[in-house]
Amino acid sequence: MNKNTYTLLGVVVAVLVVSGVMRYQQKPVNAPIPNVTASAPAVSTTLPDKATNNVFNEVKKPAYDAPSAGQIRSQEVSVDKKPANNVKKNTLLASNNSSDVPLSSVQALDKPVVQEVPAPQPGVNEIWYSDNGYTPNLLRVKVGTTVVWENMSSRSMWTASAPHITHDGYPVKGGCIGSVFDQCQGFDKSGTWSFAFDSVGTWTYHNHLYPDHTGTIIVE
Repeated sequence: MNKNTYTLLGVVVAVLVVSGVMRYQQKPVNAPIPNVTASAPAVSTTLPDKATNNVFNEVKKPAYDAPSAGQIRSQEVSVDKKPANNVKKNTLLASNNSSDVPLSSVQALDKPVVQEVPAPQPGVNEIWYSDNGYTPNLLRVKVGTTVVWENMSSRSMWTASAPHITHDGYPVKGGCIGSVFDQCQGFDKSGTWSFAFDSVGTWTYHNHLYPDHTGTIIVE
């Protein structure tokens, strides 16, 4: 065979190959499509009886109990039938709690009530001596009355007839200096001294140790 023959055979073979390829492409492909869906493992949905009952109870339980139309009507009727006295009472309470109440009244209620206790007073024909002097500093008595002086001070008390130093203003002479109306010594706290007035008149006296503290006895 010569060179031309080989060339012709090559051409024929190429034509046959191309023709076969074209036929293969036009032929429908009936090959089955593989199933690529992944199978998930089975999950058991069976729950214990107690858990199942709780789940169904929670699902079946309503969010709230809606009142029926009859209940609503009964409530409306009961509201309308409330006595008017309750409304007046509530209004009165509201007015009492309002800001219309004077502030002074509220403050007065808050302040504690302090009951004043009267200061003790000397008895009948009794005179108390304190750091401020004699109480009472004027006393009116009947002739022959005995007057008592009591020292309630932190000082010493020496009651005597005026004037100071001589003590002779009372008409009955004697005593330690000028008259019988003279205590003649100082008495400390709680000490007492008494004198009976037998002469009618107005007699002044003083504390010999503190002459500025004076008093008067009127004998009738």
